[in-house]
Amino acid sequence: MICNKCGEMLKENDKFCEKCGFEVDIIQKNDTPIQKIEAKNENIVLGILGALLGSFAGVVAIIGFDYIGFVAALSGLIMGLCTFGLYKKFAGSISVKGIIISVLIMIIMTYLAVHLSYTIQILKLAKEEGVDTTFGYVFQNLKYILQNLDAMGDFYASLAMVYLFTILGSVGTIVAEFKQIKGNK
Repeated sequence: MICNKCGEMLKENDKFCEKCGFEVDIIQKNDTPIQKIEAKNENIVLGILGALLGSFAGVVAIIGFDYIGFVAALSGLIMGLCTFGLYKKFAGSISVKGIIISVLIMIIMTYLAVHLSYTIQILKLAKEEGVDTTFGYVFQNLKYILQNLDAMGDFYASLAMVYLFTILGSVGTIVAEFKQIKGNK
């Protein structure tokens, strides 16, 4: 049997859950799929907010490492731990749906981080060359600016490398979350 409130595995004759104290309904395991339990405990809207806030730490790490001249797997680890960690903290728990949402947020925010990083580099270059421009203009027109500088290949190579490091840095967190979900069944 499974507790309807917290999802804890119960002994056959338990009247109350040892973990949360909730009175136990007599329901068989097969009648209460883990997804229903997770859906009760997981606030997806708050989870998304948490994942967005957590991913900002990853964005800062990616931009910071790029600013000092290298891309590090540590930025991916920061992105993964903070995105999943704050999703889980804000949502109350994390399900497979929560993992997928967090991964999508990480993909978008990683792209944003590289885009921002290149925008900052172009602004720095423009300032050195005495070109008067704004952050908004460079950010909106980055693709065209990079094409004119013949640097689109560099942008995509950098983006691919950051995605690779984000995957490498996050895979442990993703596997751990899947194991925890599977362990709750």
